[in-house]
Amino acid sequence: MSMTEQAVTVAQEAMYVIRKGGYFYRPNAQGYTSSEAEAGRYTLAEAIAHSQPNGPDGPRDGMDYMLADGPGVPREPTDTRLASVTSASAEPFLVQLRRVNSDRYEAWITNPIMLCEHCGADASARSPVCKPPFDNQPHSFKRPHPYLTTRNDAGIMFDALELGGEVGELLNIVKKLEREERGWRGSRANPADFADECADVLICLDKLARRRNVDLAAATIAKFNATSDKVGLPHRLAASPEPVPATNQAGEDSARGKAVAAMRAYIASAGVPLTEFDPEFAVRMMGAMMVSFHKYGRVADAYPLKFDAASDVRARMAKYRETGNRHYLVDAANFAMIEAMHSGRKGGSQWGTNDAADSPGRTTASGHRLVQETNDGARIMGETILHVPGDEA
Repeated sequence: MSMTEQAVTVAQEAMYVIRKGGYFYRPNAQGYTSSEAEAGRYTLAEAIAHSQPNGPDGPRDGMDYMLADGPGVPREPTDTRLASVTSASAEPFLVQLRRVNSDRYEAWITNPIMLCEHCGADASARSPVCKPPFDNQPHSFKRPHPYLTTRNDAGIMFDALELGGEVGELLNIVKKLEREERGWRGSRANPADFADECADVLICLDKLARRRNVDLAAATIAKFNATSDKVGLPHRLAASPEPVPATNQAGEDSARGKAVAAMRAYIASAGVPLTEFDPEFAVRMMGAMMVSFHKYGRVADAYPLKFDAASDVRARMAKYRETGNRHYLVDAANFAMIEAMHSGRKGGSQWGTNDAADSPGRTTASGHRLVQETNDGARIMGETILHVPGDEA
């Protein structure tokens, strides 16, 4: 079987989710959900049938489909909680916690824009009552918009305060258990309460660590071993086992899983920890390009004569900054790849050098300037600081 035939087979075997705006189709096309984990899974033929016909500017009504993120909800689910746990069971625990904790937080802070159940106006309507041809009555914003949402992220300070609150609740349980052991009068607690509060502390710690992209497993191992070295003890924690690719009903263990495993083996062969590259992201890129081929045709037929891939990169990054939807990062990466394959730059492009002297540097978290330094903060170009436009410092 040729590589092209293999790619077509993978696309046909994989399962897809259908999205419309910020929402996904539920199983059996019955309603919408903002959570991809709760979305229905469809074959490629079903996804195309639901999102077609296409108009001159793309899918109808802003509908689209994409490669599903793992097995998610089966076509006729019986217990969505069990399905979610089963799909992630092959992941290391802290990896699973970070992924599911992040997804749940997004669902928690995202709400649909509410529409008036009488006239369909949203809450920004200037008039307090419905306008003709609807009856002149007060708005009643009780109907959720089918796909538009609002996002209200609390920020790192809230996460820090939440962690402190959970630590306080854990200490309160410890106080009650200690009181009981001493035979003092007062309210009581039980071991289950202690376990619950320990779990809450870990969940909140993960939320806080996520704000600064801290890998809790790697950080804990490094800190524990450094302390053992400091005090002269031989006890060491071993490196975390690498996650095993999860499989799903569509047989992705025979295609997607093998692709992920091959990339992991290649990275490990170079002595680089697997925390430094995400094979799943690369697989998402491939999946998106497979879908694009079946929907729009060959890339070479459109780039660079008809479309500008570099501009498409900027447009997707703008949408990512606006929405936080990581699928736009996949799209941006694919358009960057297309630009490399079929450059639209005047004068063409080439694979030149990319050392520190030629690099524009990196933007700091505050967004003010670009500096040449390693990830741990050590300068690699002396005191050179490259200012970005508008930086007055």
